[in-house]
Amino acid sequence: MRTLIVSIIALAAMFSSDALKAQYGPLPGGGGGGSSIKWRYETATRTLTLTGYGRIPDYSAAHPAPWAVRQREIEKIEIGSGVTIVGDYAFAGCTALTSVKISESVTEIKDGVFSGCTALSSLALPANLRRIGRDAFAHCSALTAVSLPESVTEIGRGAFSSCTALRSVTVAWPVPLTLSQPIFQSVPLANVRLNVPRGTSAVYRTAPVWSEFQQIYAVANVEIAGRQIYAADGVLYLSLSQPALIRVYDLSGRLLLTHDAPSGSSTLRLMPGYHVVQVGDSAEKVWVGN
Repeated sequence: MRTLIVSIIALAAMFSSDALKAQYGPLPGGGGGGSSIKWRYETATRTLTLTGYGRIPDYSAAHPAPWAVRQREIEKIEIGSGVTIVGDYAFAGCTALTSVKISESVTEIKDGVFSGCTALSSLALPANLRRIGRDAFAHCSALTAVSLPESVTEIGRGAFSSCTALRSVTVAWPVPLTLSQPIFQSVPLANVRLNVPRGTSAVYRTAPVWSEFQQIYAVANVEIAGRQIYAADGVLYLSLSQPALIRVYDLSGRLLLTHDAPSGSSTLRLMPGYHVVQVGDSAEKVWVGN
């Protein structure tokens, strides 16, 4: 059903002369509730930007998004500060999409928003996100790692279904989020590592859905000036309240790399061993296992 919806959205957009001409504009109705959202697509950079305040409207096969005609071209999406809710199927079927930046103001990603974005390999979820809708990231077949912030209180059925490349899921809840329905259908969970806060492995092994993971590991949580860093399986997991420049050094003080990390959750792959991670003016020694 989800595949059919994405396909019909694409066909509807292809036959819309207005959509073919439009490169920017306000969203009709702005999503309601006093919302005011504008969108702009830059063909040179293949970047879709949404700015303003309030919610991005729901879309469907009958009422596709105005940028849907470009869904096979869009490589980057930026959702600006002030946007609070991303509506149903807003970016479904954007098969060239590789980069997503979501503002901290976003609290809800609704049904099917990024479904069928088959080139998306990583994403940073905002630290204030509360709800992830049904099929929100379904069929993101290149997605390898997901980090779920502690703020999330609800995840819809099939949110990460058919994410067949998924190898790592990191969660921050000290008590497992209660899930009444599956969210990882058609994902080979035997090959996926679940990283949980230290001291919680036992409870995750008995919790519905989470107990299906065969590899559950407790990871050390490092707090740097209100920011959390999780290190496990050769990956540094970052949870930042705002964007920050990350510098990674070896123990001799040699700079190994710099990285502009977005707000929310993101990942950075490192060689195993001890590293000194600097976030802004604060630094901490971190062990990255293999």
